[in-house]
Amino acid sequence: MLLIEYSQTGETLLLPHERPRGETTSASTLPADLIRQSASRLRVLAFLYAFIFFMASFLPAILLRQPRVFLTATPLNWAPDLIAILLALTVAVLIQTGRIPLAAIAPTGLVFEVVGSYGIVAAEFTDPMRLNAPGFIGFSWVAVWTLLFTVVVPTRPRRALVAAVASVSSIPVGMAVLTAAGVPTTAARASAGEFFFLYVFPYCLVVVMAYVGARVVYGLGTEVRRARSGKLPPRGASRSGRHGRSLARGASPARAASGDQADSARGHVGQRLRRHGGGNPSLRA
Repeated sequence: MLLIEYSQTGETLLLPHERPRGETTSASTLPADLIRQSASRLRVLAFLYAFIFFMASFLPAILLRQPRVFLTATPLNWAPDLIAILLALTVAVLIQTGRIPLAAIAPTGLVFEVVGSYGIVAAEFTDPMRLNAPGFIGFSWVAVWTLLFTVVVPTRPRRALVAAVASVSSIPVGMAVLTAAGVPTTAARASAGEFFFLYVFPYCLVVVMAYVGARVVYGLGTEVRRARSGKLPPRGASRSGRHGRSLARGASPARAASGDQADSARGHVGQRLRRHGGGNPSLRA
């Protein structure tokens, strides 16, 4: 109900509805439905992770003899891949069954991103022939996984940055561990500068791209939150309209016209109350 009262100066004051307390939340958080969508995307991403691991590691061994002989030669050739698949399926099932609350979806996703990256490195670096090959210089699947994760599962940009750094650190950490263990790799024959520009610097660029993507995706979510809560758009996204009102960019002329009609109606109501109320300060409508 619209509350109308007279001030001491005789001006009519229009008091709008108060927003229910349950609808006000911080603009820095994503809406609940977007968080539910993030949970669904995380579940799909976990299934995709397990599927890609199976197709890359076990399907060739099922179809071809030579990869099968190599895979069954030692548990190190298949154990990291199997553990990574089981981890991804566990995350997917927990989300599917609702065992992970919405508030824990983002932290769970970030932990899965980092652990999944180390799972990829463990699967890639257990092949000594591949590690010692001269052509083993370039991006790992960790780069693809990190970029895909930050875009599909939105989270706060700072947290996404920390998770991305922890994820891509699996490459230099894995190479350093193998080098310290005496495993013959291309990294063992590289100088400190070559090691940095081959296994550290490219993944720093991946972190930059992941951070920018995380800011864009999370910014879209917060804009949806502001729009639903009725708050003004951020700076630079509004312009002054008729009677000093702030109109959002892209606002339709119909909405602006309806606002003008509402102002006119409120003015007529105030005039009628002043005419029939006789200046009674206790008048309420």
